[in-house]
Amino acid sequence: MTEQTVAMYCFIDDFLRATRPQAPHKRHLSDAERLTTALLAARFFGGNLAAARRYMQQHWGMKALDKSGFYLPVAPPARNAQAAVL
Repeated sequence: MTEQTVAMYCFIDDFLRATRPQAPHKRHLSDAERLTTALLAARFFGGNLAAARRYMQQHWGMKALDKSGFYLPVAPPARNAQAAVL
């Protein structure tokens, strides 16, 4: 599970950096951390976000994220996002 978590985070972080402008620095967690936690919840914890948040806090030292943190909008992709994917 450790290797899969790292692979998910690295892929998501690289993809978001290539397709979007820089996120504001005042954010508590990056979009990549939020998306990785949500994917971990779906993949390993049966959709349980609380268990995935606990896992990320205990094993990866991620800052505490309350439930409302998952409902914040993710910044829209840049106009050339399709070109970056292809």
